[in-house]
Amino acid sequence: MCRLASEFSGIDINHMQFQENDFDKEFDGIWASASLLHVPSDELDSVLGNLKKVLKENEVLYASFKYRDYEGERNGRYFNDLTESAEIEIFKKK
Repeated sequence: MCRLASEFSGIDINHMQFQENDFDKEFDGIWASASLLHVPSDELDSVLGNLKKVLKENEVLYASFKYRDYEGERNGRYFNDLTESAEIEIFKKK
């Protein structure tokens, strides 16, 4: 998918985990639709801090999670599903 996106857009596309980025205030926004939900809860605070670091001042992060109180493997993939109150608490810290 990254190769195709790079070919289509004409720009370099990085394939990495959230924990691996080393950008600094370079992005106007982040679209993390159904992707942060795969980050374990003990890493989520750190990942959100890292994402905040890569955003320019006063810019936007969109994130979506499955709505429920569950963390663990399901169908061979890891999920960290959140209730609204849990998500609010996590994002209030940042």
